[in-house]
Amino acid sequence: MRWRRPLRVAVGLSGLAFGVVVYLSIGTREVRVRPPAEARLGDTVVLESAGGTTQQARGDSQDAFAAKATRQVVYENGTFKSFDVEIVVPGPDGQEFVITGREATGVEKDESIQISGAVRLTSSDGFEVLTENASYAQAIVSAPGLLTFSRGAVSGTGVGMTYNKDTDVLTILNRAHVTFIGEGEADSMELTGGAATYVRRDHLLIVERHAKLTRGTEEAEGERAMARLSETDDAVTHVEVRGAARVTGGSSAVRAMSADAIDLYYSDDGVLLERVELDGNGAVALFGTDDSPRREFFGDALTVRLRADTSVASVAGRGGVRLVLPAAPPDRGREIIARAMDATGEAGLGLTAADFSGDVELREDPVEAGSQPRVASSQTLHVGLTDDTITDVILGGGVRFAEQELSALAPEAVYDPGLGTLRLGGANPAGRPRLTDDRVTVDADTIDLVLDERRVTARGTVKTVLLASTQDTSNQAPQLFDGKQVININGDTLEYDGLAEQVSYDGDVLIWQGDNAIRADAAVIDRGSGDVRATGAARSVLIMDGETSTGRGEEIRYTDETRQIEYSGTDSAAQLSSPMGTLVGTRITVALEESGARVVRLEASGAVTLQVDARRATGERLIYDAADEQYVLTGTPGIPVRVAQACEEVSGHTLTFFRSAGRLIVDGNEETRTQTTSGGGPCQEPRSP
Repeated sequence: MRWRRPLRVAVGLSGLAFGVVVYLSIGTREVRVRPPAEARLGDTVVLESAGGTTQQARGDSQDAFAAKATRQVVYENGTFKSFDVEIVVPGPDGQEFVITGREATGVEKDESIQISGAVRLTSSDGFEVLTENASYAQAIVSAPGLLTFSRGAVSGTGVGMTYNKDTDVLTILNRAHVTFIGEGEADSMELTGGAATYVRRDHLLIVERHAKLTRGTEEAEGERAMARLSETDDAVTHVEVRGAARVTGGSSAVRAMSADAIDLYYSDDGVLLERVELDGNGAVALFGTDDSPRREFFGDALTVRLRADTSVASVAGRGGVRLVLPAAPPDRGREIIARAMDATGEAGLGLTAADFSGDVELREDPVEAGSQPRVASSQTLHVGLTDDTITDVILGGGVRFAEQELSALAPEAVYDPGLGTLRLGGANPAGRPRLTDDRVTVDADTIDLVLDERRVTARGTVKTVLLASTQDTSNQAPQLFDGKQVININGDTLEYDGLAEQVSYDGDVLIWQGDNAIRADAAVIDRGSGDVRATGAARSVLIMDGETSTGRGEEIRYTDETRQIEYSGTDSAAQLSSPMGTLVGTRITVALEESGARVVRLEASGAVTLQVDARRATGERLIYDAADEQYVLTGTPGIPVRVAQACEEVSGHTLTFFRSAGRLIVDGNEETRTQTTSGGGPCQEPRSP
């Protein structure tokens, strides 16, 4: 761009006015007025000169000039008129300004002068202004009508102007239209507005009153705009837009921008847009991979950097930052809010990652209309981006996650939107990761969640709370425990299938509620049915019939529908110690009343041993009916039932014992076979006859 020092030409107009006034006041020579001239010009003519007279006048050094006219007339009322005027005024830095016009008029002892008729102002550096009428007073050249100006790559039009020869500033007062011609369309620019100012010394073009700048397909609008030229005025290197600023189009990946103030920084040759700074209510929309409007950035202050291939190299934001990613089915729409953001990219790929900090919130549109959005919040957040899609999310510092009835807390989290997975981890004084829905709360060192399937894997000192049952019968806590209270479960690991309503634990499992507890190596709880299965060195402490019962077995199984607890073992026998006695067998089943913890029936099988008070009985199968406290013990062929008490023993195929009455029936007969001891010592075997 070659539009330096544009307005000093107007200094020549000041020289003409000053020269005529000085000439009239000091009268460097006397010219006799001839009657013919008076006859031609009127009775008021007092002085006339003709024939290309040149006058020299010199005030201070800034106002020195040379004026030349083909004819000059002075009137009796103190006014004067010059014809075919040419004024030459020296300017700073060796420049020279020349003003020409058909006529110049003024008043004696008045510093102003009026020039009319094809007024032309030129400077030695190529600056030119053309207008029909102009005036000069106190170092200011003014023109009220249409004008054009040019200097190298810069030209323009307008209505009304002022030029200050001291500051070298041209101001277009109305309907300003300024054009800069670059090497091609990409670096050429048009500026329009209600007014414009050309500050030649500072290489500035300023447009005000609804300014509009057009650069190829790029358009900028605002209340005020300023274009900064290079030192040689051959390129626009910086554009400022102020007041409801907006920029659209262009060849870069930026689709549109708006803010209270926008600064556009171009390469030294003015061809490439390299950086954009937005201040106050900033908004930037980027093109998507299919040229559709996609990523949008918002913030109090935004900075966008571009590469030579016009792709976005980085976006930085401060204060009320937002990144909006519209929905592109099947992908959800997403929005990230934070105090600060720094997004970076790779050549040819656009933005590939973004870091957010300060009260960060990630929001995802719900899958179904009317449902709640998926929301994650933290102090820091990192996202990976591929083709306008978030590929991974890393959250840190007070992480919170929520969707519908699901919520999670953790010091750290990793979220994969594509797979719909969430990993909670980290530890700090505030606590470990925690996951909660309307059915269960899980604390662990790490928690992995498949969101849509509600599948959870937790590891490391897992602590779980099953929430109290609701009216929803598909969401049942085991009725083995009090359904109105929470159930606590600890273990090394947890697998939770939310759709199948099953929670599986492994490693030193403890299930407890109040005084009731079950321990095992592993356990499975079915929230749909309310069933419980504990395996591997399983033990229980349960309140039944108002008293504590303890049991053990390789497996303990509770079936909620039948209200039965089953203890079983293969390598080792199961055992139950209760108010009904101590029972040992390969399988023991306790049937409870429909609600509550009262035992209504006991069954045992497989090498059964029963200890009731002082009696000890053995057999193959036992049934206990709590209603009449009746025990029925049966054997197998070849292995009879035996009951021993002190030194007495009873045997048979079937034994029935009524505990409350103390009655014992063997094979339907109340008969006994006894062995006795002598001397009150240990029982003795009977002697052979």
